[in-house]
Amino acid sequence: MNNQITIVGHVGQNPHSVSFGDTGNKVVKFSVAVREYSSKSDEKKTLWLDVDAWNGLGDRVLQTVTKGRELVVVGRLGISSYQKEINGEKVQMSKPVIKLSSFPSVARSRHLKMRISLLKMSLRELRERPSLLWLRARSFRGRDYSLRSSS
Repeated sequence: MNNQITIVGHVGQNPHSVSFGDTGNKVVKFSVAVREYSSKSDEKKTLWLDVDAWNGLGDRVLQTVTKGRELVVVGRLGISSYQKEINGEKVQMSKPVIKLSSFPSVARSRHLKMRISLLKMSLRELRERPSLLWLRARSFRGRDYSLRSSS
């Protein structure tokens, strides 16, 4: 898959489902808040991204995802177009949306929590104490990640 995006963030609202009566398809929609850090000013900004999960994947999202949950989202970046009325005129609008392509299972949650904690470790912490991080991975898909201090 060439167009792939992975984000780590918190779910902004409980997912909701939209059904299309004529086709039987449905999409589950939710938003994810991602924190952005500026290393120059230590300023934190929040980026909100919309996520769509179609059909069976959407059913799993409805069963397990709730507001505030930390989540790893893997999907394809797309554009959602819609019309909006501004000052009595219809204007064509577009916004980015992530089309969910995989959803982590419960069995992987411990592995994902470790990956999330590694992603959150700030560069400042690593600069101050480079011996803090010791990461061992048997393989890219392996689930044996460990942290230990070598000091």
